[in-house]
Amino acid sequence: MAGFLERVIREIKGGKSLALSEFRGSSGVYLVSRIWTQLKRPTLVVLPSAEEAKTFLNDISNITKGEAVRNIHLLASPTILPYTHLIPEREVWIERSFVLYSLMSEGSPLVVASTADILRKTPPPEVFKEYTIQLRAGSSIDMDGLLEDLVSYGYTRSSLVEEEGEFAVRGSIVDVWSPVTDRPTRIEMDGNKIESIRQFDPFTQRSSFQTGSVEIIPVQSVVLDEKTKKGAFARLKHRSDERDIKPATRREYIETLANNLFHPATETLAPIFYHKMANIVDYLSPHSIVFQFSPLDIQNESSGLILKLENLYKGCESIERAVMPSELYLSYHEWEDALASKGLIIVDINGRSLNTQNQLELLTETDIPTRGSDLINRGLATGQDMPHRIPGEVGSLISYIETYRKTLKVVIACGDDAQSKRVEDILDWYGLAHTINHDPFNEEMEQGLFVSTADISTGFIWREEGILVITDSELFAKKRRRRPSFEKYEVEEFASYEDLSVGDLLVHKKYGIGKYLGMEEMEVDGVRCEFLKIGYSGEDKLYIPVYNLEEVKKYIGGRRILDRLGSTRWKRACANASFRARRLAKELIKLYAERKIAKGFSFKGRDQLMEEFEAMFPYEETPDQIKAIEDVLEDMKAANPMDRLICGDVGYGKTEVALRAAFVAVMDGKQVALLVPTTILALQHFRTFTERFKGTSVVVELLSRLKSKREQGDIIRRLKTGEINIVIGTHKLLQPGVKFHDLGLLIIDEEHKFGVRQKERIKRLKAEVDAISMSATPIPRTLHMALAGIRDISVINTPPANRLPIKTYIAEFSDAIVRDAVLKELARGGQIFFLHNRIETIDAMRRRLEGIVPEARMVVAHGKMDKKALEDTMVKFINREYDMLVATTIIESGLDIPSVNTLIVNRAENFGLAELYQIRGRVGRSGEQAYAYLLVPHLDSLTRVQAKRLSLLKKHTELGSGFKIAMHDLEIRGVGNILGEEQSGHIDEIGYELYTEMLEEEIRRLKGEGLPKRIETEIRVPIPAYIPQSYIRDEGLRLAFYKKMSSMKKEQDIEEIERELKDRFGEMPPEARNLVKIIGLKIEAERLWISYIQAGKDAVVYGFADGAPVNVDALLKYISINRNRIKLKGDSKILVKLGHKGVVRLFEEIRHQLNEFQVFIEKEN
Repeated sequence: MAGFLERVIREIKGGKSLALSEFRGSSGVYLVSRIWTQLKRPTLVVLPSAEEAKTFLNDISNITKGEAVRNIHLLASPTILPYTHLIPEREVWIERSFVLYSLMSEGSPLVVASTADILRKTPPPEVFKEYTIQLRAGSSIDMDGLLEDLVSYGYTRSSLVEEEGEFAVRGSIVDVWSPVTDRPTRIEMDGNKIESIRQFDPFTQRSSFQTGSVEIIPVQSVVLDEKTKKGAFARLKHRSDERDIKPATRREYIETLANNLFHPATETLAPIFYHKMANIVDYLSPHSIVFQFSPLDIQNESSGLILKLENLYKGCESIERAVMPSELYLSYHEWEDALASKGLIIVDINGRSLNTQNQLELLTETDIPTRGSDLINRGLATGQDMPHRIPGEVGSLISYIETYRKTLKVVIACGDDAQSKRVEDILDWYGLAHTINHDPFNEEMEQGLFVSTADISTGFIWREEGILVITDSELFAKKRRRRPSFEKYEVEEFASYEDLSVGDLLVHKKYGIGKYLGMEEMEVDGVRCEFLKIGYSGEDKLYIPVYNLEEVKKYIGGRRILDRLGSTRWKRACANASFRARRLAKELIKLYAERKIAKGFSFKGRDQLMEEFEAMFPYEETPDQIKAIEDVLEDMKAANPMDRLICGDVGYGKTEVALRAAFVAVMDGKQVALLVPTTILALQHFRTFTERFKGTSVVVELLSRLKSKREQGDIIRRLKTGEINIVIGTHKLLQPGVKFHDLGLLIIDEEHKFGVRQKERIKRLKAEVDAISMSATPIPRTLHMALAGIRDISVINTPPANRLPIKTYIAEFSDAIVRDAVLKELARGGQIFFLHNRIETIDAMRRRLEGIVPEARMVVAHGKMDKKALEDTMVKFINREYDMLVATTIIESGLDIPSVNTLIVNRAENFGLAELYQIRGRVGRSGEQAYAYLLVPHLDSLTRVQAKRLSLLKKHTELGSGFKIAMHDLEIRGVGNILGEEQSGHIDEIGYELYTEMLEEEIRRLKGEGLPKRIETEIRVPIPAYIPQSYIRDEGLRLAFYKKMSSMKKEQDIEEIERELKDRFGEMPPEARNLVKIIGLKIEAERLWISYIQAGKDAVVYGFADGAPVNVDALLKYISINRNRIKLKGDSKILVKLGHKGVVRLFEEIRHQLNEFQVFIEKEN
């Protein structure tokens, strides 16, 4: 180990506090990592701001690597301050509880915290000691007592456990997710005895492995058991009288807690529940180490925080007024005193704290590595000739790296594996020997050049320790955006039956569109069963047995009129849609065939310059994005012209796909035109392209009304002479006078928004060159599959990896909340959307907002404005001439402004779930943390439906994290955009799924492919076969299982669902077992072309589908042999007498008979 670090560790071992100076870049992170991993002591690292703490956490997790990373935690404090009337962030309190618990456990955790995190007071450590529940398999517990404890600990009861801090009860099974475990835990009881404890997957809900034990800790600051509440209520009465809090306000709070309900003020009122609050120092063991980065900045942050809290307290009139800021937060001096009283080892970095008398001051020298751009400016380029100048000039860094790699360990740290591979290829190209190493910060590594996937913020050079670290962003002189580490979710297609609500529309293949009226248990012919009830026009009702749901689907379309049972409208609509689907299929196949025989230009594709250009992309590509890029590059290399459609939501990365294609085209000497429908979109694309091609010889221009007549004329001239490589424009690009020197690639964004004449001009342009069409509306997977082989489509459904979940708050409208939200965004240089959806009062609202936040420059935008005035307003907002856009729902789609990361929605209760989801999606489109404030007049006046809608939006904060319903409108729009608007009407008439099924059949028929067999067997047996409510209480969940069973096609599926039901809900009751057996019979019957099975007391009738491949001779022979018990009824039915009376062995006999039918029916492979 080199000298400086060796001395620091020696002094710490000797119990000495230190003050260390001159740490730059990530060298301080490297220092902490090496000390922590070597000394293995509990460690607290304090940084001035929350952003710095998050960056440090990311850096040390990537530098440390290995199993030790599991012991690195962030002690987050809520971004919602007390006295603001906002609902606190539950997930933050859960994580905070876990970190405090970790500090008390055995081991040596490293905890990273900001100023606000360490100053917030905590429950006494004794709370965790007293209230931690330890459960072991084989032990006995009082189940009712456990459930009461979970509620008092802050756990919320739900039908499914999908997040930390939730629990669910299903008969003898309790699911709970304690933050102590990586996954939720399933506890299966046998009476009062714990039979088993196992962890399960929160997404599949299936058990993964046995654990044998689990610890359950509180997930909020206050444990609300009866003893704690009783003492607190008495103290609260005294405080209320003392601080002029209205008796009604106090009573409302006490009643809420007495009824075991959540109240947002409880975290603020924590000091009332405990005789004395503690702080994080109380959780540290005596031999812990505390690192403080920039102590003076920590002190300044502390002063600003306390001042802000005091101002908020002055304006507070709620129950929170019972607790003063000094009871909730330490001052900086109190923090210093707490550290001193514990006698901990303090290591101050880049500054000194107030208690400096015992600190030993040590000085080293570190620096930030030279960036690629700095080398260019200093003229240190290698002089190697390159055909085009690439941003960052990678070649300029070669001499710099060569200088140090013989004496230092040089690490190139890349943000992701794809970037590491690019760097390796570039180093190979320059002939620079290197080693790939996944743990290059290991002290045993000698000098040399190493490439590693390690996403750290900045590099550093520390000669004394023999290490130089260069990040990929420094290598390419480009700022790489931070990426959070959260689970990525695939966007599911359409909502499952689990999302079905009474009143939703369903479509039945035979009877048309009806309304879901719920589930109903009934007795029919003495047999109990559960039915799905559908309402039709004229009060007609249809009851579908739960094992025959395959012909029922959720209706997705624009029609809201119910069909009448027995009417001819449905048959006419289906026939008309089928005819239109057939005609559309012919058109699509003809266009595709013409395109495939046309001759085009064959581009070279990816080369070394392309590698360097790709490395400049400041984000990690998503899997869908990578696939789309590869699709496009392969198309461009082909001899025939490309015509590819790229679908994906705004901000999902379609533009980067277009940029890669544009780069390839320009490198091959071709021109590129990007055509967009609006001036605003043209400006946004122009900025993106200009930024990505900055520093190259590529000329990018904008042709729109934002340019003067003279400028437009000059751009048109330069296009003709070939002086412009890439042009981005509106319909002005389609003018007859616009001529290209050598157009090779046409990119069209939102083609469906152009007029008929413009589309004809686009069609003529596309016939001659490679073309990419981009659509911001997603395409359903089923339509994508239907069009496979006749339309080249790339779908980007994966949200970008850099997207942070949008922090969503629900609160009553108040000037304080609005002002705080706006000022917070302005302080970080951002912009704000304020949504007020009433044009009549929008100007009055703007005036009110100007009074609340005079510091913000505001402008109004709404749909009734003149088009040119609206565009000018939006352009000025994009150009940062205004800070806040006060607008109606015109912001709902099409806008992608990365600088807007705060959304305030006024009267949020009046919006639908899908609409709110889309509106919220307009923020959070960069790597910045985004905030959405859903404001309502009064929280207690919300209807149950409104409250549920808002809470759902608050709960699901990630893109694609379960908002299947919200995607439907977008997907249907996407269908219209891709197939043509005229098809939307036919889709509405019969529903999306049935229309897609028809289209797929017509395409397969015209291509000469075999159509899939569609046999759906209806079974009627005199046996109760359903899932009792006592087994699965939640109707949506029960319905989801019914739908899952009805769609199963293999015997293995039956076995799997039996295992899943037993795992999640315990032993299956007889009715559920019967249902599973019936589904098994359906699977077998469908393979044998049997469409109908009806069992009576003495016999079973089997009906065969039209077209069944019956061997007539074999059938007649079979009947003849078994004539005493088998009879032929008509042309397609066979009656088989039962060998046993009653239903005891009914399933066995039917299965046996199905096996015998194989004599004259061949199964499909």
